[in-house]
Amino acid sequence: MAYRKLLKEQIDLVQDGGEPINVLRSDEERDLSELAIPVAQRHDASTDLGAGLGRSAAFYRANYHKVSKGGWLYIDDDADRFAPDRDTIVELYRRTEAAWKAKQGVS
Repeated sequence: MAYRKLLKEQIDLVQDGGEPINVLRSDEERDLSELAIPVAQRHDASTDLGAGLGRSAAFYRANYHKVSKGGWLYIDDDADRFAPDRDTIVELYRRTEAAWKAKQGVS
């Protein structure tokens, strides 16, 4: 029943001049306007790694892979410590920071 309902909704959508789901377009036909959104310039690795988050959240997330004053990784203070891919997340943050520093010429 759910599939028939979906088909009916999509048929009605097309009849009203809309576009149904799962329409694939060539690169030239696609509207990629979301890629044109400007990104604010950042000068600090901690904000670059947490782009799109609030300032404190950006700093916190950007430091997931670093050891806190308490002696544990910042990721271990967050629910992400339970993620099955925790070690991968930490390693990706380390690599991202290293790549950013290399790009900026920072040691």
